[in-house]
Amino acid sequence: MNHQELLAATPIFRDLGPEDQKALAAICEPADLGPGDTLFNAGSPADAIYIVALGTIEMTFPGHDKRLARFGNGQIFGIAGQLLDEGYPGTTVAVETTRLVKIPLAALQALLDRDPALAAKYYRGVARHLAFHGRGIAAELDRPYF
Repeated sequence: MNHQELLAATPIFRDLGPEDQKALAAICEPADLGPGDTLFNAGSPADAIYIVALGTIEMTFPGHDKRLARFGNGQIFGIAGQLLDEGYPGTTVAVETTRLVKIPLAALQALLDRDPALAAKYYRGVARHLAFHGRGIAAELDRPYF
């Protein structure tokens, strides 16, 4: 699967047309990890978001001794680092040989700055993604979420 096909299959980029997906695919880079390789550590500067093309990534957070997130084929991660401008919140490690698509934040921001319509579609997709996951987390709580 090429970068544009992977983007088209990722829910955040669902509203992007083929030309927008092509522009975004042009800034994507491949990243390969072996089993046990660390992609980034908690607190390190956020410089990219990632989509898992093939494989599995686990994320742990400081102060926790167990995995708190697992990302597999077609899933995206690293968005919190982009939005919060506080660095990555967790440490990510490849569970197995893993191929990622890296979207460098500097190149993404330059693309969004040049095309406000693309930026609106991108951030709408991000908001939908976060709302979906927030609703799932809230559903798992055994106490009110407020």
